[in-house]
Amino acid sequence: MQKLYVASTEKLTYYAFHEKRGVQADKEIGILPEFNGTAMHDHWKPYYTFKDCTHAECNAHNLKYFVIFTTIMVKFGRKIWSYSQKICGEYTGN
Repeated sequence: MQKLYVASTEKLTYYAFHEKRGVQADKEIGILPEFNGTAMHDHWKPYYTFKDCTHAECNAHNLKYFVIFTTIMVKFGRKIWSYSQKICGEYTGN
């Protein structure tokens, strides 16, 4: 399956397809290795190997990570609350 790569400025958009995702594909497409602006992306680690540009994370992805994190923390918080009630109940004899 081909991956779609998109690079854009205020005036131009470049689309490229590649069979892989990662540094090899980025190098073969040739934009990130030469880019020195701000690259906004989904926080995939291989993008950070390109040091000549500033990296920014897409807020849509940040929101997704936040929702996942808070969902996990709510579940974890409920477990902690339940355990603390058990411990307190056992300690007080209730």
